[in-house]
Amino acid sequence: MTETLIVEGDEAYALAQELADRRGTSLGEAVVASLRASLDERSQPSAPDHARGPFRIPTVEEMTPEQRDDYEALRALVRETSRHIAPGATSDHSSFYDESGLPI
Repeated sequence: MTETLIVEGDEAYALAQELADRRGTSLGEAVVASLRASLDERSQPSAPDHARGPFRIPTVEEMTPEQRDDYEALRALVRETSRHIAPGATSDHSSFYDESGLPI
């Protein structure tokens, strides 16, 4: 006999539907996978709050004034340093080495 679980609420349904869409599964499979993951997470040694769950970067509108100041300072630093990148340089740092692999 298959047991039935009924969870009422628009938010619960919307979250389950979004998870199912992202996973490409049915609502039931998404809910079961989420419950399993939650139980697995709880069986692990306790982690600090900031280490649990998916990390989400806040939007600029959600940032505190201090976070916005830090964010804008970092963006200014990136703009300044990007002017000093050699033409043709790549993120693999190959521009720092010669054809023999020695530092330039």
